[in-house]
Amino acid sequence: MNITRQWMEEQLGETLVQRGEKCLLRGQVRRMDVLDQGRGVQGHVEGHGGVMQSVFVEMDEGGIEGDCSCSTGYHCEHVAAMLLAMNE
Repeated sequence: MNITRQWMEEQLGETLVQRGEKCLLRGQVRRMDVLDQGRGVQGHVEGHGGVMQSVFVEMDEGGIEGDCSCSTGYHCEHVAAMLLAMNE
């Protein structure tokens, strides 16, 4: 699946994608496993205070289902960081 930044912003919002980009640039994506031929990804992203957040994302043409162990729990900056890392 071809994931563009525009598509991510439509799904998650521009602010979350920008925050996810900051996480990625700071090297906070620690582990990433691509699943189901690119239709999903799971891994760990370092959150506030160095706490590792577990992230799981599924995607299809209809959108993103992103879960995270952080307090937001759903469609957060960690999900955005994981998607951005997948595209690198």
